[in-house]
Amino acid sequence: MTKNAVLLLAHGSPENVADIPEYMKYVTGGRGLPESVVKEVQHRYGLIGISPLRCHTVGQQTGVQRETGVSTYIGMRNWHPFVADTIEQMKQDGIEHCVALCLAPQNSRTSVGLYRKALMEKNPPFTVDFVESWHDHPLLIQAFAENHRAGYEKARAEASHDLPRIFTAHSVPERTITEGDPYEAQTRETAALVAKGLGLKDAVWRFAFQSQGMSGGTWRGPTVESTLEGLAKEGHRGVFFQPIGFVCDHVEVLYDIDIGFRDFAEKLGMKIWRAESLNNSATFAQAIADIVRQRLAAQAVTV
Repeated sequence: MTKNAVLLLAHGSPENVADIPEYMKYVTGGRGLPESVVKEVQHRYGLIGISPLRCHTVGQQTGVQRETGVSTYIGMRNWHPFVADTIEQMKQDGIEHCVALCLAPQNSRTSVGLYRKALMEKNPPFTVDFVESWHDHPLLIQAFAENHRAGYEKARAEASHDLPRIFTAHSVPERTITEGDPYEAQTRETAALVAKGLGLKDAVWRFAFQSQGMSGGTWRGPTVESTLEGLAKEGHRGVFFQPIGFVCDHVEVLYDIDIGFRDFAEKLGMKIWRAESLNNSATFAQAIADIVRQRLAAQAVTV
């Protein structure tokens, strides 16, 4: 009987501000960055304490293994545990086949494409079934909707009036989209499916890209900042955020939204609220487990 596994691939994040310079070298593929950029990243990590990404990813790993009964591993592209180290551990454990899934539901060459490269260039000694995208999986949409609904009810009670919603995803370089990358279409589809699941009319929600790069070049919009300015001009004094391109808390959520956009909104006379990230959502773990079962069933393996 084939010894199967699940491999969850993620960006990775340091747990110590002092490790930021080394971490940034992995992110850029060894390219140097201006010292001002590195210091700004250190500043942001310092303000949030430290990124909980690894902790939440381990929690998601535990949830998927519990749901599937299949050995589940995590491999990070930019920090420990690195993909190469995880492959070596899987080899030692006698894994013969794995379903590899990126903890980035929407496919882009700047994320999923790089994870695939990091995995396959190590020539894993087992067969790999690589999940290219799962942005529209019903249980993923349900998980986002559950957290949205719970968070919005609290925000609505505090604000004492209805709030427009902004669904966000990490921006990518403009050229990535113009060259045919599916990322924008998939992020917008995820947002639309969550909105539909919540019964939202088109007029009450927006989609925007966040966390544009600091290293120059044109990045995809619309930006969150321009979207907030537009809502302020319409007379809105509050807004509810939900990032649908991320599956757990990390610096782009805890700093970019909770600090950066909060401060920007305050200058416009607005207040923001945010849905909880999926983190250790049971429904989220069930979404991945369902994908794993389908993939292994196609390999004639029962889970």
